[in-house]
Amino acid sequence: MKALILAAGKGERLRPLTETVPKIMLPVAGKPLIQHNMEKLDGLVDEIVLVVGYRKELVKDYFGSEFNGTKITYVTQEEQLGTGHALTQAKNHLNGKFVMMMGDDLYKRSDIEKCARHDLAILTIEGDTRNFGACVCDGDNLKDIVEKSAKPVSDLINTGMYVLDERIFKEKMKKSPRGEYEVTDAIKSLASKHEIKCIKGTFWEPVAYPWKLLEANETIMNETGSFIHPQARISKKAVIEEPVFIGKGAELKNCVVRAHSVIGEGAVIGNFVEIKNSIIMEGTKIPHLSYVGDSVIGRNCNFGAGTKIANLRFDDGNVMVKVRGKIVDSGRRKLGCFMGDGVKTGINASILPGAVIAAGDTVKPGEIRK
Repeated sequence: MKALILAAGKGERLRPLTETVPKIMLPVAGKPLIQHNMEKLDGLVDEIVLVVGYRKELVKDYFGSEFNGTKITYVTQEEQLGTGHALTQAKNHLNGKFVMMMGDDLYKRSDIEKCARHDLAILTIEGDTRNFGACVCDGDNLKDIVEKSAKPVSDLINTGMYVLDERIFKEKMKKSPRGEYEVTDAIKSLASKHEIKCIKGTFWEPVAYPWKLLEANETIMNETGSFIHPQARISKKAVIEEPVFIGKGAELKNCVVRAHSVIGEGAVIGNFVEIKNSIIMEGTKIPHLSYVGDSVIGRNCNFGAGTKIANLRFDDGNVMVKVRGKIVDSGRRKLGCFMGDGVKTGINASILPGAVIAAGDTVKPGEIRK
């Protein structure tokens, strides 16, 4: 059996983190997001077909031609025209039964195994379906998928993971109003002719917004525990609250790194710095007298002394974040900032909750960035 992972998208809602890397390569618990799913396929499949597009060279360079002994085949989706279009691009590489999943969502091994027992299956999970596709099932069989209905038709969310075979390629798909071909159209058509089993899953984490990286990071670290690379340089004065991930060549001086934090390869956390529940990517330097809370900081950033990232609104309300030009409620009371690669801050810079800072930007000394 093969696995098809859709990994071509840029991840506009995850900007500025995806200005320089595809969303599937963003780090969660010290590994690219997609790698967590690839690990869960170990021993279940004999080939992984990756549909790539945006910054595909980064994916190919990182994974190469195999992963843990499993062959990887790359298929390029030049235009991102939807999940259905991505599926058709891989048609020539798929025969017989295959598992299909989204590269930027996290799944559980046991749920994948339950689906793989059937010829055709869809993984569902109970929850609020108003912002997702709702699966309508007759007993154990799929009857319909209703997209983002204000009046929910069921409490079973479509997680975007399926077990399919070559029959799916016989189903027609029309371009949607947003100009994309949706795989759910083909699956609904297939369900009208063949039994597709509705499998209730136990875990699903879609990483569609920047703060979801923090939630996924916390979930995985609670399962896997800490990893501290033997070549990390850690002062005896450093205080570490586990679980954490500390990468190769990272340097921790007289600082505090609190639980669920990731310190990437070659990053420096200096004297009298506190990092709380944050992802600090490779090469970033936070030298001294700074605070970073509930934030995602890109690669090769450089903080001036006394840079503070606030993670709690003064009115104690939910933190709002600007996503694709719209203000979105993160649903989180504690949330810091999202900073792209190569950002520099001056001394005593202050960054307020929910701030989004573009790659290469500069926050001036004493500036308050909203």
